[in-house]
Amino acid sequence: MYRITAYALPVVYLLLFVGMYSLLKEGKLPVFDYSFFIMIAIFWAVYFLAKRNLFDPLMTAMERRRTFISGREEAHASAVHRLQEARRTFDLSLKKIREEERASLDALRKELSLERDRSLAALKAELQRDLDAHRVALEAEAGRLRSSLEPEIRRMSQTVVSKVLKRDVA
Repeated sequence: MYRITAYALPVVYLLLFVGMYSLLKEGKLPVFDYSFFIMIAIFWAVYFLAKRNLFDPLMTAMERRRTFISGREEAHASAVHRLQEARRTFDLSLKKIREEERASLDALRKELSLERDRSLAALKAELQRDLDAHRVALEAEAGRLRSSLEPEIRRMSQTVVSKVLKRDVA
């Protein structure tokens, strides 16, 4: 609006001046003394002084403020964009780390399961060897005890039969 009024006001005053002058020439307006033209000249002098010393600095300050605000808005938009990009990057890296950790835990779980299975198989084999060794030892002991008890068994059976029959059995 400032730029429009800077050109429109002088044009409007010039048209008024020409219109008033033409009306004066035709005699339709009462005759003025030149104080009217002096007031117009004073008005324009004040207008141009105020424009240079008051309006232009105000418009410059307003334009600087508008530029500052638009710069801040752009900086804010840029910061928001960088923040969203950083968040996206963070989410992707977090997802990648979680997947790596999950894969690592799965591998560790699988390795521990295999180690447990190997340990159980080794323990089972060792227990089977011990069981077989004890079984062989027990069978050997049973065989030795049988062979040592065999002569006694005959004598005891004769004793039992003779007591049952109540007679001597040879």
